[in-house]
Amino acid sequence: MNRRVCDARRPCGSSRSRLGLPATAIIPLAALLLSACAAVRPFLRAPALPRAELIAAELTDLSFDSAELSATIEVENPNAFGVTLAGIDYAFAIEDAVPLSGRADKNLAIAPEGTSAAVLPVRVSYSELYRSVAALRDKTEAPYRLELTPLIEVPAIGPVELPLQASGSIPLLRLPQIAFSGIEVSRVGLTGMALAIAFEIENPNPGTIRFEAVPYTLEIGGHHVLSGTLDNREVIGGSETIQQRVITEVRWIDAGLAVRDIIVAGGRVPYRLDGSLTFATDLPFVGSTTVPFEFSGDSRRPLTPTPANRD
Repeated sequence: MNRRVCDARRPCGSSRSRLGLPATAIIPLAALLLSACAAVRPFLRAPALPRAELIAAELTDLSFDSAELSATIEVENPNAFGVTLAGIDYAFAIEDAVPLSGRADKNLAIAPEGTSAAVLPVRVSYSELYRSVAALRDKTEAPYRLELTPLIEVPAIGPVELPLQASGSIPLLRLPQIAFSGIEVSRVGLTGMALAIAFEIENPNPGTIRFEAVPYTLEIGGHHVLSGTLDNREVIGGSETIQQRVITEVRWIDAGLAVRDIIVAGGRVPYRLDGSLTFATDLPFVGSTTVPFEFSGDSRRPLTPTPANRD
């Protein structure tokens, strides 16, 4: 009869592999090794360069001070490990000038074999642009070239630059120009006078503008004469100029005897007219805008009252 002999060097109930490990430890160890191999397998292949594409470059904001252009960049990561979009170098060129350039810091993680998008807004100030390119002051739009370079951090390779470029045009807006043609005393009577106030308004932009309100205050000889609002919903087409002539009655009781004495004496009639023009446009992103104005001088045609001019 065979009898199993146990001693201290080989306890009963245990067995060992040729590696000197207990047999029960082989399976967990093998699983651990397989897991480690799976974890490092993506790094055993040569890393591939990411790919970048400029999806869109479009106008996203517009005012009479500036224009904003937003570029959307899509980055594709073909690797089995993640990469990072660290930043975007940009240069915004108009004509031969580069009024804007720099780097936009980003920290966008792109998943393994994934695709992510980043948006870069670029805002250009008209005043800065006109200082760079004076010839643009008389134009309604300007061609641009936008150069973008996404910087991608790739493990085992380092930073990768992916140059992109877009071109197009941006509108150049200018505020309407308000000219005051003068004030004319068209009639003088015993109880008051009639004034003709002449405006000229130029719309230098391609889109139409619509008056919303034109409040004004008139002083003659340093005396407040009247306050009012032009009741006009005039529409001015693109690159169009219109004339506005408003006739208003002024009573001596409201204007004061000093104003009457100036008119009756037949001397020059000093005036001061101030107010504001509020208008809307059909341009995208541009809301209601208010432009103040102020004019002063002498009446264009002072009158000495005659019987024909009296009430």
